[in-house]
Amino acid sequence: MADTVHTYLRKRGGEDDETVELYYAAYGRALQQDLASLAVAQLAAPDLVRGRLVLQSLTEAKQAIALGLHGLYTREVVADDPAFFAEHPELIGPPKIRLRGTRGST
Repeated sequence: MADTVHTYLRKRGGEDDETVELYYAAYGRALQQDLASLAVAQLAAPDLVRGRLVLQSLTEAKQAIALGLHGLYTREVVADDPAFFAEHPELIGPPKIRLRGTRGST
């Protein structure tokens, strides 16, 4: 059975110094606070249209997660490399909160 994890990672490169994408969605005051935190940490601003935060390395991604940004969220994915997530547990987060059930559920 394949391992599933709740991760902030949307996409990662093959090496630690390649670009990394994190799941991101925020607006209003939360977005303003996140943009200020990213500016202070000298990290890139999120791409709101595509719902991602693109960073230059895995180290920057860990730094962004440590900031506790309001817009970061996780998705349940099948871990293609479980050893990678074992080495980097900070990339695993809580499940995304569902405010309502899926369609067709009661």
